Amino acid sequence: MAGIKETKELMLFSIGLAEAIDSVTQDGWQLKDIFTLIPPLSKLPGAIIGIEDVPEEIADLDEAERAELVEAIKELDFVSNNSEAIAEQAIRVGVELGNLIQLMRKD
Repeated sequence: MAGIKETKELMLFSIGLAEAIDSVTQDGWQLKDIFTLIPPLSKLPGAIIGIEDVPEEIADLDEAERAELVEAIKELDFVSNNSEAIAEQAIRVGVELGNLIQLMRKD
């Protein structure tokens, strides 16, 4: 079992960034909105360190780990009845971000 540490970090980063983007686009973009984006973006380095482990963690994901990811979302500040769908989408976003980073690193 690979665990889900990297997957969880990447998922929470993806959700935090999506939440910030949603917040700053509610009333149109303003320069001050950059300060709303800084906190989630500051978590990017931690989210991408170990990103190469995410595919293995996802491939080895069991029901207890999936429930842990859903529970982590439920503990966030926003209210949603779609915690499982949000977790799955955030993982997909994170994996694609990882793929993009890996592609950019290639010569």
